[in-house]
Amino acid sequence: MCFAKYVIQNIENLFDFEFVKETLNVLEKDEYLSSSETNYKRLLRMMQICKNELAYPFYFETDSIASKAKKSSISLDKVINSLIENGFKASKTIMNDKGFKTNASSNDIINALYK
Repeated sequence: MCFAKYVIQNIENLFDFEFVKETLNVLEKDEYLSSSETNYKRLLRMMQICKNELAYPFYFETDSIASKAKKSSISLDKVINSLIENGFKASKTIMNDKGFKTNASSNDIINALYK
């Protein structure tokens, strides 16, 4: 594995957006489909995040960015809002509760958050 060359392939979509849209429509119409309210809310939240998630294959984590900047972590919503205000695309990801996707580089993120 050492000195091996890697090629990063871009994937078109992490999930089927049509399926997400249809599932979300069904969930929003009938909240009693799930066996429990907790499962229903979790599934609804996950589908809402999927619906808005950017199709970038990688994500950042708020704590990792804060660690790199040697600063305190900022809430995910504040991170996303700050990036959008600075002209970047940004969204939550279902991969990690503190994760987000963006077209900004890690240095761009740090500059937008901790300037």
